[in-house]
Amino acid sequence: MSEKADAEIGYWKKRFDLEGGRLQNSWYQKLMCCISGKDKAWFSGKVVCDFGSGPRGSLEWLNNASKVICADVLVQAYGDLGIREHNAIYIETTEDRIPLLSEYCDVVFTINSIDHVDNLETMCRELLRITKRGGYLAGSVNLNEPPTPAEPQTITKEIFDKCLGSKLCLERVLVAPRYPGAGQNYKHLYDYCETGKELPPVGSQVGYLWFFGKKERVE
Repeated sequence: MSEKADAEIGYWKKRFDLEGGRLQNSWYQKLMCCISGKDKAWFSGKVVCDFGSGPRGSLEWLNNASKVICADVLVQAYGDLGIREHNAIYIETTEDRIPLLSEYCDVVFTINSIDHVDNLETMCRELLRITKRGGYLAGSVNLNEPPTPAEPQTITKEIFDKCLGSKLCLERVLVAPRYPGAGQNYKHLYDYCETGKELPPVGSQVGYLWFFGKKERVE
């Protein structure tokens, strides 16, 4: 395994032990609905993929979708972390090619994952390729974070716009700094979604960008 893969799987094994041998996933419905601005009913009958899903079962809540796919580079290594219990199709991907047909998915999520890849532009092209024309790409992007072995990319708003945002008809873009409270990283964004409270500026601080956009052109 590479240094990056070792760091990733080491993190997940630690979380698995800390959470009592069952990784929790109860917050994904709220997170993904807030990112997209859609309720659960909107996803009914759709093919939904989460790229860089990890082993938590991020799409377990989507029992009304026609198909849910969790794509991750480390699927084989997740075998002992409970993924076989999830009502989802797990597929092993690479950072160069997602093993799905072009325009296969109605909705593709990427949650804190594109900063984990070595070749950002290649991966963004793949996310666009597997999204149907007229389908949607949605996600949460970590902004301005220093690189680490597991997350080698430092993504700014400008880099996001170049690699992904400019390729979509964006219907929703929310940007906020990381909330300082322990375990409440997304609180500024949740507060906006729930109350319309104004988002503070990010500047050069570490923060998050939530986006939801339609693919309207052929890539």
